Amino acid sequence: MSGAKFFSPLSLLLTLFCFATDAQALDALGHRHVLIVGDSEACAVGMQVQGFVKGRSERDGHPVDIVDVVCKTGSPIQYWAADHRFTHVLVEHPSTDVVMIFLGTNNHESVELPPVQPILDAVRESGAKCLWVGNTKVRGYHWRINELLRGAVGPTCEYNDTEKADIPLADGVHPTRQGVLSWLQSLWSTQTMRGSR
Repeated sequence: MSGAKFFSPLSLLLTLFCFATDAQALDALGHRHVLIVGDSEACAVGMQVQGFVKGRSERDGHPVDIVDVVCKTGSPIQYWAADHRFTHVLVEHPSTDVVMIFLGTNNHESVELPPVQPILDAVRESGAKCLWVGNTKVRGYHWRINELLRGAVGPTCEYNDTEKADIPLADGVHPTRQGVLSWLQSLWSTQTMRGSR
């Protein structure tokens, strides 16, 4: 996804604001350390979540979720599995309660499972809860990587099937403004995010 088009920070922030002003959504945000790791999906979504919760904390005068984002545009699963990269990220964020992994979209053409085990081992060793956010429905197709990841990441991580959610995509890869809203609602309503307060 290198060179892929991104949404403007303003449009994403407005979308996130609309999402987070919903009462249930606000209730889902509660005093956790959330670490968002992965490809450009993690960059685009994660940094907006990070900015919003920081602003809400300052506005309300009490802490909500602490959100850290570690991402690399265009990165496949192999990048994070190699050289203990994912382990190093978790070691650098020892207070993580929930790790949200955005990986799979850059592996959408894979017909064999990429090396997810080093990532899963690192998550288990950290003791953090885990939500693995799968690939988008790239160019409107269902890809084998989705089923491969679904079968491989549990029980260490809960799997969020982004293909099944049918998130609207602006460029065949990245969500539209409405897609971001739908995606965030889907992610924050998962068992991992609801049960980690």
